[in-house]
Amino acid sequence: MYTRSTISMEEYGWPAGYADYRQDRLTARTRRRQAAVKAERRKELRKRKRRQARRSSRVAGIVLLLLAVSAVFAFATWQGHTPASSIALRNSGCPKELIKLAERQPEAYAFARDYADHANETFDPDTIDITEDIMAGGIPHFLQWDERWGYAGYGDSYLAVTGCGPTCLSMVYCGTRGDIEWNPLKMARFAEENGYYVNGVGTAWSLMEEGASKLGLSVYAEYPSAETITAELQDGKTIICSVFDGDFTSNGHFIVLAGIADDGKVIVRDPNSIARTSQTWDAQRIADQTAEMWVYE
Repeated sequence: MYTRSTISMEEYGWPAGYADYRQDRLTARTRRRQAAVKAERRKELRKRKRRQARRSSRVAGIVLLLLAVSAVFAFATWQGHTPASSIALRNSGCPKELIKLAERQPEAYAFARDYADHANETFDPDTIDITEDIMAGGIPHFLQWDERWGYAGYGDSYLAVTGCGPTCLSMVYCGTRGDIEWNPLKMARFAEENGYYVNGVGTAWSLMEEGASKLGLSVYAEYPSAETITAELQDGKTIICSVFDGDFTSNGHFIVLAGIADDGKVIVRDPNSIARTSQTWDAQRIADQTAEMWVYE
């Protein structure tokens, strides 16, 4: 007796090779179905990757924007001034002149912020001690917005705002004489009492020569050139420059040239900036921004 498994294809009436043909068709259909499924999967995978790339790009863009904003805010905060700071200063009762000073010069923000602590203070030049400033030797660096004198009035504003002239002359006098008496506030009082302050303009140039001579300083005016600046400083002299728009100011300003550094550049004492004082300057660059200069022996 034959079992079903032993019946041949011919006995069933199927032509020879039909099983192979049928199997080939099934295999081909399976391959097509599998290929279609794979193609669909690849298509879906590409869509998913594109969605992920767009999402990642958006996230990266947001992260970069946040980092940029944070960096700007951190830098502004490090400088001591942020856009919100002006509002805080106004709310604290800080005068407009000092708010504008902080906006122009972020280094002075802490000075403006502390105004309320000194608003009712009486400033007496005879009580100001600059001994430590002079002990270091050379030309000291005085800031017009130093809290020891910057809140005091000078002319039609504050010494912190308009006092670059007397502050520079104070640096020169104290540095060349080793004197602790003529601090910036006392020099500002001298300038006012002798008519060297012009309301709406600032310190007159005559303070630097005529006024300095009254104080016993040996001074003469020189044409501002890189060669003259270098020669006078190498000779051990000190210079005050009246500078116009450029690296040091957007209107008018006085700075002190205190010597020649090891790198051959000029040592500057800027009464309105620690940062600019911390670097050395090319003599020609200074000369190009100088309207007038005075040499002190």
